[in-house]
Amino acid sequence: MLNSACAIQISQQSSPPNASQPVDESAKIPVTWGSLHLTGRLIYVVADFKGGSEKGGLRVALRSLDLVSGKVGTIFETEVGGWIRSLAVAPDFKNLIISYSPAPDSPFAGKEELYILPANGSGSPELLFTPPSEHDQYFQPDWSPDGKSIYFAHLNDQASVRYEVMRLAYPDGKAESLIEQAYWPRLSADGSHLAYVSVFSANGPNGLFIANPDGTQTQAVSLAGSSWPNSIIDAPLFLPDGQTILFSAPIPVQSSAPSWVDKLMGVTVVHAHGSIPSDWWSVPITGGEPTRLTHVYSPGLFASLSPDSNYIASYSATGIFVMTPQGGDLTQIVNYTGGILGAVSWIP
Repeated sequence: MLNSACAIQISQQSSPPNASQPVDESAKIPVTWGSLHLTGRLIYVVADFKGGSEKGGLRVALRSLDLVSGKVGTIFETEVGGWIRSLAVAPDFKNLIISYSPAPDSPFAGKEELYILPANGSGSPELLFTPPSEHDQYFQPDWSPDGKSIYFAHLNDQASVRYEVMRLAYPDGKAESLIEQAYWPRLSADGSHLAYVSVFSANGPNGLFIANPDGTQTQAVSLAGSSWPNSIIDAPLFLPDGQTILFSAPIPVQSSAPSWVDKLMGVTVVHAHGSIPSDWWSVPITGGEPTRLTHVYSPGLFASLSPDSNYIASYSATGIFVMTPQGGDLTQIVNYTGGILGAVSWIP
């Protein structure tokens, strides 16, 4: 366990000086997916190179898409140089939690940390807790179904245990370390199981695991096939039956033995964190041969289940598409996300 985990305290400081943008309902996307009869809204991350700043450059925005009307609004937009990578919506749909790094010239600038902001765009992000040091950063948040806990990944770039899955009692509890050398925490819909990715070594590969929500009784989800231990696994999500896990991975390599050229050049397997072109796969929580659900070959995959559990929204660096939990009816919804790693959440 990282010693720094015990030093986290809920922050009382003000929000960074990045004004939230009012939701603008003037923008629309043609509803080419009407035959699917989708309802609710998608909240997602997008890179914006037209931020209106005198400095120019890249901004990152949180957008809201009404799946019935196609109207698009902006919930929040960073200053130039700010960054948002991941998000999660509270079970009551009133707040978002985001992993956010303010602009470099902001007094709040630094590594990715967790911020809370209203889901309706009526306020600015507020730091959830104060990091123990400049070497700590937090990302990949996920709410428990009852809204009483927030799960997230913690990285300390100077600790012997670089990654850990943590849990924070919300809103005023303490953060605790649950699982070392792990990240990508996602809870099942009933809150009874926690899926995560385990880091086996500094250079990979990684593995898919499940555990109790308190991090106990960890169990490897064995992926049948000799090539799977060499693949990069990311972004797990429990499917509606609660007995199957969706995960992102590239096509498995056929051999774990590096060639003499690889050895000469010092080539090693690295953790992708979603940056390698991948597809969606599914596997029972008891393990087995993974089933390939898509052939999109896209980086930055991240999934969110629709409120009625009939569809999955999938973020990618090249856009957002929806599909059934079995991979059918794959339909493009958003054609542009800016080529960055991000996330999407589907709400009523």
